[in-house]
Amino acid sequence: VVLGSQVLVPLQRGRAMGYVVGFPESTELTRLRGLLGVVSDFPAFDEHLLALARWMSTYYLCSVIDCLRTIVPRGLQRTAETLFDVVDPPTAKRYQETLGSAGKDAQVLGVLLGSDRPLSRAELKEEIAGDFGRALQQLVADGFVEEQSSVSPAKSRARMARVAELTDEGREALRNLQELARRA
Repeated sequence: VVLGSQVLVPLQRGRAMGYVVGFPESTELTRLRGLLGVVSDFPAFDEHLLALARWMSTYYLCSVIDCLRTIVPRGLQRTAETLFDVVDPPTAKRYQETLGSAGKDAQVLGVLLGSDRPLSRAELKEEIAGDFGRALQQLVADGFVEEQSSVSPAKSRARMARVAELTDEGREALRNLQELARRA
């Protein structure tokens, strides 16, 4: 882990992407949690760009992270997402049958069991009306559903560049044009 590393960090509810902005000798914080992982092989910025972001945050009265989002190229920026999946489908299906179809926990299990891949909270929200957060967390606590971290891939794309070289005649024509422009 180096200055500027993109890292996945745990939060109270889920995970988030962050940047390493320093290595303090000590802290007043009492409950520190470790990093979940480093998501890039190279840093997104160096100490000079971090200094620029800190200056910008003071000058424009905004957060350092907002300034870093402006500085770091979009192709390097990644986002973290928590996905949910059923741990043991046969056991979850039996549990769902005991719940009936009315409860939120049964609805959450039904949607997850009907999917062929882990789903995000936003995808669950498209399928389930109302608040299902407590039911989802209870299913995680009871071991029927597991949380998985997912990091979006870098959004960079290759760019084509055309390169041309002037011929001797082209260089001579350019010199003539420059000479005419100077005289004018």
